[in-house]
Amino acid sequence: MRRASSVNAILALLFVTLVVACSGEFEEEEVPVEEAELEPVDEGRPVTDPAALDNTEWWLVEVEGENVAGEDLEPPVYLRFFAAGPERQENEFSAFAGCNYLGGLFALEEESPLFPRLDRTDFPCEEVPPAVIEQEEAVLAALEEAAGLRLTADDRLYVVDGEGDARLAYTAKPPAEVDAGLTGGEWVLVSLNGEVPLAGVRTTLHFEAEQEAEPGTIIDAWIDGNTGCNDYSGEIREAAAGVFDVPEIVSNEEGCNEPAGVMDQELAFLEALRKAAGYRLEGDQLELLNDAGETTLTFERAP
Repeated sequence: MRRASSVNAILALLFVTLVVACSGEFEEEEVPVEEAELEPVDEGRPVTDPAALDNTEWWLVEVEGENVAGEDLEPPVYLRFFAAGPERQENEFSAFAGCNYLGGLFALEEESPLFPRLDRTDFPCEEVPPAVIEQEEAVLAALEEAAGLRLTADDRLYVVDGEGDARLAYTAKPPAEVDAGLTGGEWVLVSLNGEVPLAGVRTTLHFEAEQEAEPGTIIDAWIDGNTGCNDYSGEIREAAAGVFDVPEIVSNEEGCNEPAGVMDQELAFLEALRKAAGYRLEGDQLELLNDAGETTLTFERAP
């Protein structure tokens, strides 16, 4: 499977979020200050070229100067940008705010809102912690009032309002870590939950990672393969030092009738792959482990 199809399949499922915040400093005065106020961001540079943001992802770290709630959210609260070009006519963005997803257009011209079109989902969010819901409301308000972006040398992106006040702060998505021993070839399934796979059904797994990916790259590492019936793919967050983290896996939904049981095997394979939390690599054999440390999938490197 080629890179373009794998990355596009993953992006079709995922959204992107942008949030940036920072607190200002008080000038030293002898008069007491009763209430802290946000102050204009004076570090970093204004972002004026959409191409500088193209295909980048940013993870929220501060809202109105406060650290984010729900740091273990999956996906994290994020913001993604896609500049106009051969694949799209306008500058687009997508985001996740903690429960709801957003999308629309962004603009970097003066006298224009940062997000002239901002659409969002309206999920009930009944199982989301109250602190995350409160934070989402602040994020949505900041994005609706956003007038521009500033970027620092250490990859901190600030969303500022019309007064120049920092409302949200994002950091560039860290590059994925991928064990070099996993890449460079194809792996073929030889055991599924302790059972030998169906004869004549070839189930594969392939790891791919960009070399020296820049921070903020939306998808710089991924898995893909074939279940014996359908193609699948997923973004790698980490596949190194025994940790296997692929939060989302998407697949085609074609049906296969032969051999008997091939679709049941596909479901069991994808479920085990989605639940994999670790791996063990010994020579040309790769084992994927669940969160209890049990081997659920065993592969051998293809010749």
